[in-house]
Amino acid sequence: MKTWQIVALSTLVTFGIGGTYLYSVWQHRHAPSAQDVAAHKAASEPTVRMLGAQTFEDVQQLVNTSVWMKHGNAITYFPFRSGHIDFAHRKGEVAPLQRLDIRQITQATVPPTAHDGIEPPGPQIFAIFTMPKDSNYYAVPIGLKQQGMPVLMTDVFFLYDDPHSIYAGWPDSVWKSIDAHQPTVGMTELQVKFAIGRKIISRSGSEEGNRSLTIAWADKLWKINFEDGKATSITSE
Repeated sequence: MKTWQIVALSTLVTFGIGGTYLYSVWQHRHAPSAQDVAAHKAASEPTVRMLGAQTFEDVQQLVNTSVWMKHGNAITYFPFRSGHIDFAHRKGEVAPLQRLDIRQITQATVPPTAHDGIEPPGPQIFAIFTMPKDSNYYAVPIGLKQQGMPVLMTDVFFLYDDPHSIYAGWPDSVWKSIDAHQPTVGMTELQVKFAIGRKIISRSGSEEGNRSLTIAWADKLWKINFEDGKATSITSE
């Protein structure tokens, strides 16, 4: 090989190595960092308002407002008549995303026979509510007292804004299925829980979005398999 050929070849090799290095630097500088990815994810997720109530007085701000049941099909509600909760005649569990129009906040002692979804029985705090197209008054537990101090669960149980507006970015087809309480393939876990609630009978796996859940709803057991954050198969029996 002639001298000029050796020089040219070495120059090409140098340019090749340098070009690869420069490209790797460019790619590193332009690729999003883990912090950037997390920030983008946080920015793209809807803002869910929290109440942060810690005292009986704090939760009074719910009176004359509407909330939506986030923890659907898991919390029992009862008739409220003549200023008293009728624990002997439970109505059932509050449906997923049911709108509750709060009329009053009160306290009552729950008998051991009334399993309302909050344990243990005893002194508890209740929201008295009506529902759209139903003027009857009902009571649903929102917290309990431990050693005389309230433990409030309103942020766990409720959404304080219409979920259709909070999750306005979801496709109309998804909302149609949620409103019909019909889980469909392709839904996320949250969407499935908004459709049929959170009465989870069993689960296989602990990673949300990559596991199987069996959920009781409408006298059926629904088995939903999730992979990569989406429902891949749904059966009921």
